[in-house]
Amino acid sequence: MAAKGNIFKEQNKVQYGWKSLRSLSADISNNEDFVQKLKLDTKLTVHDGCVNTICWNDTGQYILSGSDDQFLSITDPFSKKRLTSVRSGHRSNIFSAKFMPQSSDAKIVSCSGDGVIFYTDILREDSWGSNSFNCHFGTTYELLTLPNDPHTFLSCGEDGAVRWFDLRLKTSCRKESCKEDILIHNKRAVSALAVDPVVPYHLAVGCADSTVKIFDRRMLGTRLTSKIEI
Repeated sequence: MAAKGNIFKEQNKVQYGWKSLRSLSADISNNEDFVQKLKLDTKLTVHDGCVNTICWNDTGQYILSGSDDQFLSITDPFSKKRLTSVRSGHRSNIFSAKFMPQSSDAKIVSCSGDGVIFYTDILREDSWGSNSFNCHFGTTYELLTLPNDPHTFLSCGEDGAVRWFDLRLKTSCRKESCKEDILIHNKRAVSALAVDPVVPYHLAVGCADSTVKIFDRRMLGTRLTSKIEI
């Protein structure tokens, strides 16, 4: 067991491969001194409904959250001040919201239970709720931004589609049964997405058929290039 006060030194050993995560977990759970120091630091009351999504900005200064109240909030957790409350345009529970990279935290994408995705520029209040993508059929579960890419994002949903949107080409789409942006089509719902932080063209897809599927995004394309059936 790690000595008192040495948990963070033990954590560094994991980073360099000198210690396993399982061993570190055991050290933490057995270190009474460390566990007793854990406490609630801040409670932010910024929504009037269940908070379903939360993420930090790239600098760790602000938190973006979305809720059943259909609002997006940007909060400074250190001053406990809500900086912006955005009437998103969503008419259902917000399930996922992300800052677009390299946008100075001014551009946000969000999705909700009715399948609609909104692209919001918080500096242009007159445009809030006007840039929507109605492409998914059924719930849109998650949005995924890509490291150092301020222009594109991915989405997944109940319809089994993983879509790849490029904001340089369009900032909204209201076509019925639109297939332009489908990157992957799965026979069952897709409920989770993740990219490898080290090799970001590796895309992991979590599916309702109890599988996780890994793709190389360099080998995929939308309708203009190619589409893969799985």
